[in-house]
Amino acid sequence: MATPHVQGENTVRTHATRAIVHVCLLFLAAGCGGDRPPLIQGLLRDRMVARLDAAHSRAEALRDAPDAWTRRGATSCLAEEAYLRHRVKVQIDRNHRQWGGIRRSIEALEKDTGFLEKGGDLIARKRGTFLQAYVSHIDGSVQPYSIGVPAEYTGGKPFPLVVRLHGHGGFRPFQGHPVSVLRGAISVAPHGRGASDYMGMGEDDVLQVLADVQRSHRIDPDRIYLIGHSMGGTGCWALACRHPQLFAGIVPIAGNADYRVWEREWLWKRRGAFEELREFLRAADSPITFAGNLINVPAVCVHGGGDTVVPPGHARSMVGAVKAAGGNVRYLEFLGAGHGRFPANIAQLALAEIASHVRTPVPRKVLLTSENLRHGRAHWIEIVSITQYGKLASAAAELSPNARVIRLRTENVQSVAVHLDSASAGFTAPVDVLWNDTMVYRGPLPRPGGKPLVLQRPGRPRPTGLRKQKGLEGPVSDVFLDSFIIVKGTGDCPRQQREVEEREIRHFCGEWERRYGAVPRVKADQEIGPDDMRTSHLVIFGGPQGNSFYQSIAAQLPIRVDPEKGTVTCPNGKYKGGDVGAIFCYPNPANPRKLVAVFSGASWWALYQISSRFGNWFDWGIFDGRKWFDYAVFDARTKDPETYLECGFFGPGWTHKGGKRWKGLQLARMVTPRMRVPGLALPPGNRVALSALMPEEIDQMRGAVGFDRSFRGNHMVIGNSTYSSGLGVRAPSRIVYKLPDGFRRLSAVVGLDRDGDEVAAKRWAVEKAKFVVEGDGKVLFETQQPVSWRKNAVAVDVDISAVTELVLRVKRAGGPVWLQGSAAWANAYLER
Repeated sequence: MATPHVQGENTVRTHATRAIVHVCLLFLAAGCGGDRPPLIQGLLRDRMVARLDAAHSRAEALRDAPDAWTRRGATSCLAEEAYLRHRVKVQIDRNHRQWGGIRRSIEALEKDTGFLEKGGDLIARKRGTFLQAYVSHIDGSVQPYSIGVPAEYTGGKPFPLVVRLHGHGGFRPFQGHPVSVLRGAISVAPHGRGASDYMGMGEDDVLQVLADVQRSHRIDPDRIYLIGHSMGGTGCWALACRHPQLFAGIVPIAGNADYRVWEREWLWKRRGAFEELREFLRAADSPITFAGNLINVPAVCVHGGGDTVVPPGHARSMVGAVKAAGGNVRYLEFLGAGHGRFPANIAQLALAEIASHVRTPVPRKVLLTSENLRHGRAHWIEIVSITQYGKLASAAAELSPNARVIRLRTENVQSVAVHLDSASAGFTAPVDVLWNDTMVYRGPLPRPGGKPLVLQRPGRPRPTGLRKQKGLEGPVSDVFLDSFIIVKGTGDCPRQQREVEEREIRHFCGEWERRYGAVPRVKADQEIGPDDMRTSHLVIFGGPQGNSFYQSIAAQLPIRVDPEKGTVTCPNGKYKGGDVGAIFCYPNPANPRKLVAVFSGASWWALYQISSRFGNWFDWGIFDGRKWFDYAVFDARTKDPETYLECGFFGPGWTHKGGKRWKGLQLARMVTPRMRVPGLALPPGNRVALSALMPEEIDQMRGAVGFDRSFRGNHMVIGNSTYSSGLGVRAPSRIVYKLPDGFRRLSAVVGLDRDGDEVAAKRWAVEKAKFVVEGDGKVLFETQQPVSWRKNAVAVDVDISAVTELVLRVKRAGGPVWLQGSAAWANAYLER
């Protein structure tokens, strides 16, 4: 055994060797300039990654510390470690000059981790710009956000908070970082889960950031401001409309707000017989619908008169609607300015102006419009129950000057909560509440800290039994806005059924990771326990066969799926056929305080691509694939609301009473081509349609692939020709096939597909795509020039002899991603 002296000597030699290697690497890196050999570059990267691995392990060990400040600091270190790992992966290959900065950042991270291990409060001492993070209640991931803390902040007094919302940057990570440091205010920039318009997952991210930063720093709740450009401007409108009680003022810059402008400018309007439904869904995603909610939130709106990315009509109509409701908004339009071509200091001036406003905690007059309970609060009034779903609900509330009378006027509202207490109202005597001119309450306001005053609409009895509540009302997509677990079946079922179920789970998880940077939680059916049902919504892909949890609740669900009989049964009827499936949500019978979402079918055919279908009706990509309904029954002819077998919303008691139901139109279904379901086995013959063969993988962010029909479920049309066989896609798209021996040729006709729409002039001018065929990693074919509307329909004839992995790609080659429409591999055949 070595002596202690020898051990120390070895340690000195080890450190000396490392120092020499480090100096040599620095010397080589500096001397090689932009032509650094790959070996040196790889050594540098490996050394950085090893240090980051060590920092990750140290921070991870502190996440379960007993004190909150250590846990918060550890989460911040994990976010910083992930950010630096991202920089190593992305930036070091592009620019060697980044290496020194990354190295210094890693050293700072190591010091921060050491400070935490000694029991220090890391967040309390940090100044300048750095990353904080919270753990998402939705998928358990660490979600980072950028924070700027000025040097003068001591924690002795509350500071204003400026929330900066970044623009559209796709789904790349760490958007918004680094945020600038402001004098006299703390600034934060949420990541917003990427390209979300700060709705859905993006909205939840901003709300979680607000809550987290108010736990870590002293924030003045009456001085929280929003500012953002482009998608960030949209987020300013959307967040303030949905949560007006949180903000003292907003500065939306070049943001979209009015869906009717898209319809007018870019022809983004899908028409159909169910126009009431379509208008409701469009309106529910557009801030202008809720402009009246902003009457107590001042705004300075900035837009360019020559903006072709977000036309100025958005700002003009939104500003007009806020003013018409009685709100305080100042509009600055710069004639001829494009998307962001403003005077250099206009954002700072607008922010300075809005920062002079302080939130009014109890405004005398409140307006509230919402389509759901999730967004059913404005200041001190909240909609607790909606009378009929599928329609907007609204409330106008006014507090008399002496605080003795509250006047309510509502539409489509069954019950409300009044969040006023004797202290906030400034009055302790009994109050009268008049609802639509009828006295519904006379008595005292609750004491401070007590429960709100809940009132029923005149003539309506207080409801009992199962009820829709905030966070527990649907539609299906809302299941994914709270903690959820995918329940994977493990019991006996047909092989094809299990294979497709597993494909769908993998696809859903892969798409979630692509968009949101995390992998959803998946548990086997037999592992689901009481704690899972208490804390999380549960999601099922597949039928009751082979899924013990699904079997245990199936009889108590309103929609029954019976693969043995090939039927789907609803309260309104029974549908039969192997291509019939159902998607629905409902309170979990094992715990009605959480939902269960079911994606099921009468056979494995109906399950194929079930998570990607049904939702691509509103061109803006952040809404692609969204399940807007509480329940839907579909088959191979379903492509839109008019072609469902039936779909709709449950009412406030989770029954059809007070709900809304649409039954598909027979004529619309007759003219819709059937969706072919590719087989798991190779069809016989020397000439095989590619649509008959199930791909090994589909990597297409914006929806399902159409087999023998277009991306949107129509007949494929390229140029002036209509095709009944092939693959309907939307760029960017990647489809992978595993080919057996014997095929020697692939033929197809490729091009852009109008897909039932009139092509807007702006799409016609800029939309382009490239079609690529790869075999075993090598490019076998690529369109020489990008395919456009002027040059459409290109013949493909490729030798695929000895190819085992065939990949079909469509790449966007011109125009913004939101103007990219459908494309097709028409008449695609494999020949032996």
